[in-house]
Amino acid sequence: MIEADTNKYMLGNKIKESRQIGDLTEATNLCLKAIYQFPEENFFYLILGDIYNQNHLYDQSIKAYLEYLKRIDNKMSMKNFLKRYTRLKTVLNSQQLLAFQQKILDICHLPGANLSLFGGIEEAIKYDFDTLELNDEIEMIKAILNKKNFVFQEFVDSLNLVETTDKKKVAFILDKVILDKPRIQKTLAADKYSVSIYEKIGEFEKAIQVATSILDLQKDPVIIRSLFRICRKSSNYLAADIVLSKYPDILKLNDFNILYELVYYFESQNDLEQVNNILSKMERSGSDSLPINKTIINFYLKFGMLEKANALKEKIKNFGILNHQTTVIHETKFSQALKESEEGIWSKIQELYSELDHQKQLAAISELTTGISHELGQPITNIRYTIQFYRELLKVNNDLLVVYKVFDSVLEETERMGNLIKRLSPLTSSKSLVQEFNLIQLIKKRINAEEARLKKEKINVNILAEETILMVFDPVKFEQVISNMLINSIYSIKEQIKVTEKNINIRVSQNKKRTSIIFEDTGKGVPFEARRKIFEPFFSTKPPGEGEGLGLFIIWNILKMQGGTITLDPNYTSGARFIINIPR
Repeated sequence: MIEADTNKYMLGNKIKESRQIGDLTEATNLCLKAIYQFPEENFFYLILGDIYNQNHLYDQSIKAYLEYLKRIDNKMSMKNFLKRYTRLKTVLNSQQLLAFQQKILDICHLPGANLSLFGGIEEAIKYDFDTLELNDEIEMIKAILNKKNFVFQEFVDSLNLVETTDKKKVAFILDKVILDKPRIQKTLAADKYSVSIYEKIGEFEKAIQVATSILDLQKDPVIIRSLFRICRKSSNYLAADIVLSKYPDILKLNDFNILYELVYYFESQNDLEQVNNILSKMERSGSDSLPINKTIINFYLKFGMLEKANALKEKIKNFGILNHQTTVIHETKFSQALKESEEGIWSKIQELYSELDHQKQLAAISELTTGISHELGQPITNIRYTIQFYRELLKVNNDLLVVYKVFDSVLEETERMGNLIKRLSPLTSSKSLVQEFNLIQLIKKRINAEEARLKKEKINVNILAEETILMVFDPVKFEQVISNMLINSIYSIKEQIKVTEKNINIRVSQNKKRTSIIFEDTGKGVPFEARRKIFEPFFSTKPPGEGEGLGLFIIWNILKMQGGTITLDPNYTSGARFIINIPR
């Protein structure tokens, strides 16, 4: 035994001397001899791998290191291997490295492999560093978390020490001590802090995993906000969907930061109605905050809600005036320039939206032209084919009845074209008699004209307004507006199967700036997916043959000619509510 040890020691010295003088061939031969004489001595495989590496024989080096790995039985030997792995991977090409890593993993999964040892090398390949080096830090942080009197700052400080050197190592430590641990009240602050660290280093899935488990214990507003923000960053709102299904009361929270993230969430769901609801809630909750109001204005502009943006801008101006009355502000050249810049940006935004509105009008005209071509093209084609068919028939049978059939068919198709042109006449007619009239009388006139249909469907019409409201407009064209609105409401209520009350309410109000008409009914309402298209020509929610899809398009254009607007109220859920505004 002593003689064998002496021989190993002597061979080891000879190998060392040969390497020192640069005789790598002799050092290699001596190593192979030592492995042959002392097969149980794992150390010589490690030295052989080092010699091959020193001689740039990387394939042979890999084979020697893998033989060493197979015989590892303690942590010190594993550390030695990991040092060689780290050193060797810097000189291997990607194909060699992948092959090396795969062979390492194959050895780790051999039957009887020591999981406590080989698990470390799997992690080293996964995380790209020696995970065994972090055992001390992991044990230290576990001890901090398990203290009877947990001190949050100790946890933060211990993580910060590692974070300054390598973010990957921080993620690895959190995976070990936080990711799958049960949430308890005592260490909840550490869990919340870990969510922010995971988010910071881009580990979004792990951040979401910890955040959702925290919410099962505590509905913390900061964690709710973080969860939705991380979902937004990762462009995946699945976790947010699950959380909202479990805790729908989140939507009732009045925290501005949560509301901010909910705007993006509902935008991702294409739910503009909820976006509008959230923005209104934000505006109410942030009424005294200039930064909050500016944020809301940006959202209004983002979603094309220019009227609301303008209204809030005026509110901010008034807010600024009130502040000026109580605080002396010395306006510098810089602040004046900033103000001018903001005004310039706002003016440009309005200009862009005006241009966008113009483009929409051009697009609408294009669609209208296409629709007219289609609608007129069909009867013209029918007339042509009818005449061609009966012309051939008359060659054979000169019957007067055949002539009458031709005439009847042509008259039917020309009447169809005439009706279409008549429907479009409010848009195409250049005749316009603008005069002052009593709006309430005009509305009552149109209600009387529809009395038969209203009685048949047992629909009540309520006018909520003063007896006299004067406005300046073309009364003939405005009659068309009211008539189309009434016809749409009657049809909608008729189609509503389950309806307890059949009502059409018309509310009219007027101030110095505008005349407003709120037209609401208890019908079936407008489907969400159709709301963006209802003012487009030839778009209809009615079954084929029951409507041309021109009613609301004509209303929109008549009002547009006088600077007015019509919008659908997305918050109304008992049917449909349209809001008409006409400048005075």
